[in-house]
Amino acid sequence: MTTEATADPTARHDDPPRPLPRSRPRRWSQSRGWWLALYRLLVLLLALWLVHSQHRWWRAQLPVPFDLDQVRSLVPEAASLSSRDPEGGGWYVLDERGDSVGYAMVTLPAAEHIIGYSGPNQTLVITDRDRRPIGALPLTSGDTPDHFDKVVRHEGFWRQFTADEFDPGAAPVVVSGATLTSDAIARGLRHRLGTGNPPSFLFPAPIELIETTRFFPEAASLRGRDDRLGGADVLDAEGNVLGIVLRTSPASDAVIGYQGPTESIAALDADGDTIVGVRLRNSFDNQSYVLGVIEDPFYLERFVGRSVERVASEEFEEAELYGVAGATLTSWALAEGLRLRLEPALVPDGPDDDDRVSSWRAVEWSWRDAVLGFVIVGALAIGLTPLRGKPRVRLAWQWFLVVVVGLVTSDMISQGLLIGWARHGVPWTGLIGLAALVLVSLAAPWTGGRQLYCHHICPHGAAQQLLGRWRRWQLRVPQRWLRRFERLPGLLLAFIFVAAVLLLPVDFAALEPFDAWVIGVAGAVTLAVAAVGLIASLFVPLAFCRFGCPTGALFKFLRRTGVGDRFRWRDLAAGGLVLFGLLAHWQRDSWISW
Repeated sequence: MTTEATADPTARHDDPPRPLPRSRPRRWSQSRGWWLALYRLLVLLLALWLVHSQHRWWRAQLPVPFDLDQVRSLVPEAASLSSRDPEGGGWYVLDERGDSVGYAMVTLPAAEHIIGYSGPNQTLVITDRDRRPIGALPLTSGDTPDHFDKVVRHEGFWRQFTADEFDPGAAPVVVSGATLTSDAIARGLRHRLGTGNPPSFLFPAPIELIETTRFFPEAASLRGRDDRLGGADVLDAEGNVLGIVLRTSPASDAVIGYQGPTESIAALDADGDTIVGVRLRNSFDNQSYVLGVIEDPFYLERFVGRSVERVASEEFEEAELYGVAGATLTSWALAEGLRLRLEPALVPDGPDDDDRVSSWRAVEWSWRDAVLGFVIVGALAIGLTPLRGKPRVRLAWQWFLVVVVGLVTSDMISQGLLIGWARHGVPWTGLIGLAALVLVSLAAPWTGGRQLYCHHICPHGAAQQLLGRWRRWQLRVPQRWLRRFERLPGLLLAFIFVAAVLLLPVDFAALEPFDAWVIGVAGAVTLAVAAVGLIASLFVPLAFCRFGCPTGALFKFLRRTGVGDRFRWRDLAAGGLVLFGLLAHWQRDSWISW
């Protein structure tokens, strides 16, 4: 009788029996597969964090994002700009006499959360005294250049942001072929027009750092605030908040003392609860009355130590803060202006009903989300069930992807999209369908080892599969050449990561053909990449997917291949790239100057 221990056909009869392998190596293989999967996920998360961190740091180094010539194209009489107003977040436009003739604002960072396709848009808008836009100009965009250029050239779109045609209650005009980008620009402009403290055209001089040193001697910089009280945080050299400063205009502009309004500056503690100092700043009142208030040694000191809430609701006569003898109306105007300016502190902060509310109630559902939801369900059904083995089902699904997803919605995953979201954040509320598609497409190869997006979702891949049905045109390419060409997508993906971390001026959307599906938007390079890839698929099956797609290379990197999965050269290369990115992150202050 033959036992399991001697069942080895290569064993001699006089050899001792060879024990069968134990189950431990199998368990180790399974656990090793998960360790590799966790390693790859960690590499991806670190790469996304590096792209995000590097971009935010770079943006913080930028100077004023526009010049005076751009302002003059909207306000011809503009002669200069004030220093940046930390409270309103803009710049006063001054004429030759120094009078303010407009207020210039940019949409970022206030509208940073409003993302079009792959990123937010920086736009210049100049308003008049009533905070109505005089005009708007495009500056930069986080979206793909082809979409942004189409919006830039559309005169009718920008005409809606002029004083004659601006209607805050009307639906914004959007640009066909660049709907997401133009809609995001319009929403960003409207959001910016409603944020920040309104400018004062009577007192256009913004708070300067030197003014705050009287209250906070260690002041090193100012940072605007976006809560109900507003004002600006006063920071020391290490970035710690010393206190808050705010000026009373424009809230005090309508408070007339003896013959004109008065502006003052108030300093609060770091929590914004207590007044630590008040100073009269400027006034249109009688000069002698103004001097009487300034020279009174006790009047302004009476505000020090009082709570903001108390002063905001104060009855000045009862508190003996009504006025200075001989300058009663002027001192009353100062106190009343301060009370009006602090009144917003009486309203408790709550969730703002703007685009930043992150909840399911704030999600902007659209027909595109419904289509992409159907695509996700259909891809899972075909990829995970026996339906994938039915030729007619696969053929019908491929035509659906080409016509509906490709030509109608044109919602595809690309490196331009992923880099844009890594830099600026994921637009969960505005593009929930596309965000879900990206999440499922990344999770499928990492959890189950299936290239769900490449095989069952991508319209460009479906088009190549349809073209590959003409088998008589296909060429025989030596395997050694195929193996060499199949390394190109990984190399391209590595280049994209390095370019994103080093902040190189690369149009990532032009490296892939997906924008070519948006009719009238794609540039010549993108159209050429698309055409070459589709034509090549007639001769080599899935030519672009195999030899040119960096997004496919990302999914391939994340893919688990079962118990036989092992540490490969691409895993080593990916780890090395992340280490390079970390080094660039740590040394960025030195190499950016180079």
